[in-house]
Amino acid sequence: MKPESSADTVLSLELFPDMAEGVPSKKVVFPFSPYQMGLFFGDLVITGLSFYLAALFTGATALEAGESTQLLMLFLAAVVMIAFFPNYRLYSYHLIFSPRKHLGCLAKAFCWSILVFSLVTFLYTWPVIFREHMLITGAAILLLAAGLLLLSRFVWAHVLNIVKAMGVGFIIAGVAGILLEGEVPTLITNPNTILIAVPLAIMLLSGYRYFLVHVVYNVWMRRRFRRQVAVVGSNEEAGQIVDHILRLNAPYWVTGFVGEDPACRPAEHSGKACIGSLNKLPRLVQDLKLDEIIVTDENIDPRTLIALLDYCTSMGVIVWFPPKLLPIIDMKLYVDDFCGMKMIRMCSQRNSQLSARIKHALDALITLPLFVLQLPLFLSIALAVKLDSKGPVFYKAKAIGKGGKVFGCTSSGPCTPTSRRTSTSST
Repeated sequence: MKPESSADTVLSLELFPDMAEGVPSKKVVFPFSPYQMGLFFGDLVITGLSFYLAALFTGATALEAGESTQLLMLFLAAVVMIAFFPNYRLYSYHLIFSPRKHLGCLAKAFCWSILVFSLVTFLYTWPVIFREHMLITGAAILLLAAGLLLLSRFVWAHVLNIVKAMGVGFIIAGVAGILLEGEVPTLITNPNTILIAVPLAIMLLSGYRYFLVHVVYNVWMRRRFRRQVAVVGSNEEAGQIVDHILRLNAPYWVTGFVGEDPACRPAEHSGKACIGSLNKLPRLVQDLKLDEIIVTDENIDPRTLIALLDYCTSMGVIVWFPPKLLPIIDMKLYVDDFCGMKMIRMCSQRNSQLSARIKHALDALITLPLFVLQLPLFLSIALAVKLDSKGPVFYKAKAIGKGGKVFGCTSSGPCTPTSRRTSTSST
């Protein structure tokens, strides 16, 4: 979300007077939660162990000197098993609490991983297959093309997964070619390793994830891993959302309802009380350690809603609200899944600093070397421009701003921010 302007700050102070006292402090939001990191490293260990045990059982590899590259390929094959987990939101806290949906998404991710293994195997074996079984291979390719045409709607719906599967497959084959210097990986020469490792990884991962997510996280350690959420509003929809969370045993603690008395009253059958008025939200966020806010009041004033969203996103508090509130919010948003319900999700940018540092690193590693390599060409062009025409090499246009003040603009882009504001004011 864009940084708060002075008008937004004044509006937020009007709605939340506690902010003037310096009560709220911004929550520290990390790119990855302990929940996600625990799942990811557990997945990596389980898949790596599965492939290593399968390799030992089939005699495809051993802990001997000179086989480090084969072991690395074994590790990359294990990573492929979890490569599609992010595509199905298998690290999203509020989406995998349902065992049925969790296992269903796991099955879909495993299917794409199997497709990657099939693609890598085909890349290594197609010359032999095509040479020895030309007619069968041609017929198989023809049938595959016909199937893709018939299933074009399915292909289009999963085009990103298909592209990712092809990309991961070609990367694995390319890394193998570089590391093994033209040798065929033992996973290809001994296919029994894949045939044993993949089912073993599927069984171990499914059992491990079911136990960790649905027993350890959601039962044994639920007080630690569940998130505190409050509902702004007390209408019928608020009660339905609370009942939905409680009925599904979703990983949230519903603290209560936030609103103005006497309108703020417990929703029917929810069993939750009113915890305070809306202008006390900063104090409630700090005292109750609220992680997320659900806004259901469709009669809320647009200015109040915008101030609420600005405050929550600046403080690192996630906001959810039904799609019907979209018409009063003048910004582009997207629909997400909240415990099986379609809702709008808004949160602060977790990776803004990390992304900026990665961008600066890429600029230093890629842009600067390219600029140095192209510097002789730039100097030659500048010299040719200087010899061919009078004046400076870089053209600067002149514009008249407020009060008749003249300022310069570059020919390759818009005016500077200061000049742009001046010219806007003059128009």
